[in-house]
Amino acid sequence: MEKMALNESELAQRWGISVKTLQRWRCDKRGPKYWKLSKRVTYPIEEVLNFEANALRESTALQPSVEEVAAGAQLYTAREAANATDLPVYWFSHQQVREKKGIPAIRVGKSVRFNPDEIMAWVERLKAMHTLAEG
Repeated sequence: MEKMALNESELAQRWGISVKTLQRWRCDKRGPKYWKLSKRVTYPIEEVLNFEANALRESTALQPSVEEVAAGAQLYTAREAANATDLPVYWFSHQQVREKKGIPAIRVGKSVRFNPDEIMAWVERLKAMHTLAEG
């Protein structure tokens, strides 16, 4: 059976943000629509997917496919991407550096996340370019 809603902790973990951020967004009337039953807050999965789809922006970076978003693809934070690639965190955390180096990134709300497959493909292209330059 497919899950119909996410609680605050699940959504915060999915997006790599804090529960406090989600709470602040609700106060600011931002973020996906939610249900509030007594003290319990849940986010319908359809609203989460719609919010994620609307958060996508055009850039020089590759964007996730609708299938990836619908499947709830696990995305890296800047630190996780740096750890996975053995590259400096600032390459992933600073927009100007990301754009200059052509690092594929995804915007989720105000956060920037990275698709692991796209990051690893980018690293392979980077290695190939350095190999050509040396040879």
